[in-house]
Amino acid sequence: MNYRIICDYEELNNFIKFLPELKDNETFYFSLLARDKYIRELGIGTFHSDKHQCARWISDDVSRLPVKLKQLESVKGSYSLKGTEIPQEALASYVTINPRCQIKATKRLLHRTADIITGNETRVNVYQEALTAIHKSISRKVYVDVDFDGPTPEDVIPTMKDMINLNCVSILLTRGGFHALIRLDAIEDKYIKSWYRNITSIPRADIVGDNMIPIPGTYQGGWVPRLYSANYYI
Repeated sequence: MNYRIICDYEELNNFIKFLPELKDNETFYFSLLARDKYIRELGIGTFHSDKHQCARWISDDVSRLPVKLKQLESVKGSYSLKGTEIPQEALASYVTINPRCQIKATKRLLHRTADIITGNETRVNVYQEALTAIHKSISRKVYVDVDFDGPTPEDVIPTMKDMINLNCVSILLTRGGFHALIRLDAIEDKYIKSWYRNITSIPRADIVGDNMIPIPGTYQGGWVPRLYSANYYI
């Protein structure tokens, strides 16, 4: 038996088309995580760490994302933490919705390696340091991510429609709620000065800005994240 990562190829391919087009020196950062909170909810144990990294990688060719995710569907038991097998129920795949800048990451890595050398650190993984630098180096903010934990899109979108033009908002349904992904360059002029203040006033709205999001069409702890237009809920 193998781990299952991809659940819906059509949903995944539609999301690939949704991702912003990359510019020179830009890339996307991806991660396969084991989430402690998912297995605790099932009462089958705990990792004592909310996010355990099973795999992470970067890519500037998102057309190959299904192939890469398929490669992660290894034999069950090949992902483990301190000798404990990671169950299927704990897995979730993520991506940084905003592109990362490899030039900024290179500068960040230079500073980090200088600290390693001057600090005489003895346990160093340069490959992992490079990936961390890329993860932290946002290139530009294409989307703002508003995380709603509790309410449904049906609860929120009728209120949001008077605060922003909904054709710039996409709804990502996730295991714990939903994300409203706001495309900044598509916000109409009349909402530019007011949308942020108004949307943050909605109960249970958490603007995280540059968060990693679950990848639609993949497995997320017993759930398959799906992407919709906000207008779908009107």
